[in-house]
Amino acid sequence: MPGRPEVSNPSDGFRWLDNIADNSSAGAIAVGPVATPPDTDPATWQVTVDDGTDHRSGTGDVVMGSPAAAVAWLARRLAEEGATIEPGMIVFTGGMAAPFDAQAGTRYTAACAELGSTVSLEVN
Repeated sequence: MPGRPEVSNPSDGFRWLDNIADNSSAGAIAVGPVATPPDTDPATWQVTVDDGTDHRSGTGDVVMGSPAAAVAWLARRLAEEGATIEPGMIVFTGGMAAPFDAQAGTRYTAACAELGSTVSLEVN
């Protein structure tokens, strides 16, 4: 399922490059329908994100080499603590495209052709 977190500025002096995939700056999320992933390497999947004017894109290889590697790392770390990723949990592996400085009244759209889905989020 494709998803898009809406990053919120957690403190003064915050720079977008300081953002990491730990949900510390997630203001909201938007998720698309559940999709069966194709039998291709997630490192090659391409995501495009736009705000109606600017278009940004990236591939899965920017997320620890592959989103699959990020999920595997998380599963190992959780196992060390006696926890697991449970069915139905949403796991964000990290952004594949540069974030936008969200503006009220703007609709942001993210698409992943490999998952055959698009998700939108409008900021109020």
